Amino acid sequence: MQWIGGYDNYPDYGYGLNVIDFNNGSVSVDVYDTDVNLWIDDAGSVITDTMGQIAAVTNGCYIMDRQLSIIEGGDTLNGDDYYYRNYCERGLRYPALQSSYFIPRKDGYRLIHADKNRELIGPPVTAKVYCTDVHDQRVISKKILLDSIYTGGRFFLKPLGLEGDFILIVIPYHTNIFETYKMENDSFSLLQKNTVGPEINTSTEGDFSQVAFSSAGDMIAINNDKYGLMLYDFDIDSGVISNHRSYSYSTTSVISGLCFSPSDQYVYVTNGEHIYQIDIMTSPEDPLIHDYGNQYIPAPDGWPIGIGAMLTGPDCRIYVAPRSTTNYMHVIHNPDEQGEGAGLEKHIELPMNVYHDFPNVPNLFATCDSTIAWEITSAIDELSISVDTELHIYPNPTASSITIELDMSSAGTIRVYDVMGALVYDYTKEKGVHSIDIDMTDWETGTYHVMYHTVGGIVQSRVVKM
Repeated sequence: MQWIGGYDNYPDYGYGLNVIDFNNGSVSVDVYDTDVNLWIDDAGSVITDTMGQIAAVTNGCYIMDRQLSIIEGGDTLNGDDYYYRNYCERGLRYPALQSSYFIPRKDGYRLIHADKNRELIGPPVTAKVYCTDVHDQRVISKKILLDSIYTGGRFFLKPLGLEGDFILIVIPYHTNIFETYKMENDSFSLLQKNTVGPEINTSTEGDFSQVAFSSAGDMIAINNDKYGLMLYDFDIDSGVISNHRSYSYSTTSVISGLCFSPSDQYVYVTNGEHIYQIDIMTSPEDPLIHDYGNQYIPAPDGWPIGIGAMLTGPDCRIYVAPRSTTNYMHVIHNPDEQGEGAGLEKHIELPMNVYHDFPNVPNLFATCDSTIAWEITSAIDELSISVDTELHIYPNPTASSITIELDMSSAGTIRVYDVMGALVYDYTKEKGVHSIDIDMTDWETGTYHVMYHTVGGIVQSRVVKM
């Protein structure tokens, strides 16, 4: 009933932690006021107590209590490895999507978490999956459940009640094999090994972002940049995965979010710029898909907002993170309604910045509570921002440099962002300047977003570095 998201502790600059609170019959958002320098989002997880208050937090590196103090034994989740030394000790979160989940137990809670091969750079990346049990805010046991299996940091996990039991599904490197495991009464065993659907090209980090169980637990889904929405039937008793089908939509190299609606009729997917609602009761050959339009617009500070990962709240709403570092999110108020009836509310201001994900939270509600009131308002008027006008950039694609042609009578700022939303180029253009040359020789290959900020608004385009 409480989520924490954000990173670092520089509140004067907009960097800190937000808490979204679903208690007391309404949704509220505020600053989670601590002096702890912490990054918690996609690799993190939170869990609340029976009163709906934060009980424990992890950033994939440590286990912390509600004051964000490291608990006894919770200081080195994955040992003294490459990522621990290079990320955790620097205050960053563990660099893997969906790599940790808290689930409750009668006498405490447990954390299911993954690490990656310590020193290996390049494919195949292997991982260990751990189970750490906590009682009275101290670690009482930690064991390796799986060793040297590829998960890319992303795995399917479904809690089974309040006893600490769960279903875990992992996908070995570059295969169409789904291995289903079950933890029951502290006994961990392989339920089923399924070969189904096409091979998933998991490369070094994976060409899929979010994965999800359906609300009823009878389907699993993957958002994939080659096949689109990949859907499978799942039998929770036998562990059998079957009946693969794919729903194609306008994917890009920056696929981001995926979330089932509470009734499981719709799956929402994103490609970093658009949100799509896919009616999975329709045929994959003739699907009913609704596009909510381009949401990749600049925030007032110039950073692009976009669309990140998605998560269902206990209030039946779907919460949508931004695509990059900014203090805005989006909410789908009525996700079981078709098309515009779903009530997408865009550009909702948060007190502190977040990244492109919310931390993982266990969904233990048999049904969500749609009576929880909404008391947060949107903050951006996007009418003053042009998202259709493109800059004249050539050559595009390019292997070395580009030229951007601009109106000589205008003045403004050219900013270029990479696919993660990081600013890589900033130039102030004066009146009388007709063109700007940018040397991209040493830049990474990929797509870059170019924005020209002027007093009259913002125009934007893309350039591909080969």
